[in-house]
Amino acid sequence: MAPTAPSNSEQSTTTTEIELSVTAAAELVATAIAEHVRRPLRIVGQVSGLSRKTHWYFNLKDENSVIQCVMWQGRAARAPTVTEGDEIRATGIFEFWTRSGRAQFIVERLEARGMGSLEARFRALCAELEAKGWFEEERKPRLPLLPRHIAIITSRTGAALRDCLATAAARCPGVAITVIDVPVQGDGAAKEIARAIRRVDAVAAQRGFDAILVTRGGGSREDLWAFNERVVAEAAYACRTPLVAAIGHEPDVEIIELVAHRAATPTRGIVMLIPDRAALLEQLAHWRARAARAAQRRHAELSQHLAALGRHALVRRPAEALLEWPRAHLAERRRDLFDAMRRRLDTQRVRLVSIERRTERIRPHARVASAQERMAQLARRVHRALEGALARRRQTLEALERHLAGIGPEQVLARGYSITSDHDGRIVRDAAALTPGERVRTRVAHGTFESDVVSAEAPERDPRP
Repeated sequence: MAPTAPSNSEQSTTTTEIELSVTAAAELVATAIAEHVRRPLRIVGQVSGLSRKTHWYFNLKDENSVIQCVMWQGRAARAPTVTEGDEIRATGIFEFWTRSGRAQFIVERLEARGMGSLEARFRALCAELEAKGWFEEERKPRLPLLPRHIAIITSRTGAALRDCLATAAARCPGVAITVIDVPVQGDGAAKEIARAIRRVDAVAAQRGFDAILVTRGGGSREDLWAFNERVVAEAAYACRTPLVAAIGHEPDVEIIELVAHRAATPTRGIVMLIPDRAALLEQLAHWRARAARAAQRRHAELSQHLAALGRHALVRRPAEALLEWPRAHLAERRRDLFDAMRRRLDTQRVRLVSIERRTERIRPHARVASAQERMAQLARRVHRALEGALARRRQTLEALERHLAGIGPEQVLARGYSITSDHDGRIVRDAAALTPGERVRTRVAHGTFESDVVSAEAPERDPRP
């Protein structure tokens, strides 16, 4: 759509608004990039989100910005090997895809420069904290078996919080949850996260917090970088309340997850902390029945033992002496009996708690939840892969259409050329094939016409071989 002419009232203002269609605006951006960013550029940055099944798709980033890049298969096959976090020098041009509204840097050549700055900082801090023993499992506070109150530190608007609350409600709605809203990426996010961990840990006893969950959804290394800052690691290390960190997706590992208890995903973090109510009730009922049966057996044994003692006393003493049996001795034997039963019940109760803890780790409900979540992740990945493949097929088709339009016969005819065929429809390529009086058909850019051959002259051929 062409820009509309401004009205008289619009001409009187200092600026004039131009109305464009989406296609016109996209073509304007594409033209601007093609005209003003024509020459190849050389960009230095760190590799992130690398995918190289056929073509290479990745991001070039520094601490402030990210550029989407692609390197086609033919050039990628001759490129040096790079890995996630490497710093490279990429040479190429920008291209804007009008159909998808996306600009990409088409990499024609790249040179590896070593490890990127973020990756180097990550590995250096990991090595330092591991040497100090901050990652040792023995120093981490044990997770509660049956928490009453959990604090979740995350962004209130994130999808991770919705997943956590839904999973908690499904597993055990009786567990109280308090949400502490913090920014999870960007400037200042690391300090806010560390401050929230220290504040919740300080009031945990007063507020009744049994555990803390720090979480957020997936993202690139730079998106998750707040959880790799030293200030966050120090707050997690100093936290005396059991702390679980579930940052990003399953392959992502951040420094806070190494200092605290790690969960692969936000949902898995809730599964680690909150037991399944139905499974727990079933287990308790089972062990309660076992404890009752054990108590009955013990009571029967002690009753038999007491009866045997009575019979032994009757044999050794006459009836008169038995009637004078000291009541204090009988009371003492009764107390011994009840004490033995109580000790037996306490032992069974301790054993029950130990078995419950072991079954908590192997119960099928947690595995089913983990498998369902994994299937959902795979479905999302397949959906994204299909969308990417479809977009690439569309781009290839558009390129072929442009190429076909450039070499098609319509373009040749438009420049003044024509195509002549004989009465059988065969294309005439040699004048010697025609005879005077033969009718031919000629096609031009706009229509066709017929004519009779008056004469046909073939060009002189070079006699030289």
